[in-house]
Amino acid sequence: MSGTLSGLTVLLTRDGELAGELCDLGVAVRVAEVLRYEAVACEIDTSEFDWIVFTSRRAVAYSDLPLHGRSKVACVGPATAQAVLDQGGVVDLVPDRHDAAALAQAMIDDGPVVGRRVLFPASEQALPTLSELLESAGALVTRVTAYRPVPVDRLDPEATAGADVVVFMAPSAVAAFKELGGDLTIPALAIGPTTAAALVERGVSPMVASTADRPGLIEALRDFKERR
Repeated sequence: MSGTLSGLTVLLTRDGELAGELCDLGVAVRVAEVLRYEAVACEIDTSEFDWIVFTSRRAVAYSDLPLHGRSKVACVGPATAQAVLDQGGVVDLVPDRHDAAALAQAMIDDGPVVGRRVLFPASEQALPTLSELLESAGALVTRVTAYRPVPVDRLDPEATAGADVVVFMAPSAVAAFKELGGDLTIPALAIGPTTAAALVERGVSPMVASTADRPGLIEALRDFKERR
């Protein structure tokens, strides 16, 4: 469907594979990175855990955990799962819906979690949804900080000027965009419900991708263009 998004100018708050895909579809892509990331030392014996749970690719990369032990591995979505596979690990569980609540429910449905030890390496700013749901079902969750997002020094105003829509991939990106003086009157597209909630908290009514991945974002942009 090359060219179906021609004429659309999209601002991305982080660079990555989505930028290339949008360019191939005729989008005028602008990138204004709003965050940089710092690794946090995460030394832990994974052999003590029944599950290791990842809710982002960065958690996989920055935690740098051995993924070849007896622990089962659960990932929030296919991109995160691919990051595990790229490190030579095995993924045991990916939910059909790609958010923290769905991941927790999928783990609960997979088998009794009462007394199961779960390791959750995450961003310093990750929401407590996953931990709270698993703990309410009886799991013993150990959350460790693998990395922290830090706002960049400034946002290039030329990058945001004339954008038709801004794409946000995480609640932390929403907070950083606002902190840096980004224009929240531009139509916003959120990758998932937690990112959408961060926008709503700031008075924005965003579009939300039907699936929390690149195809979902691209489909939402198609819908946006058709409605203009």
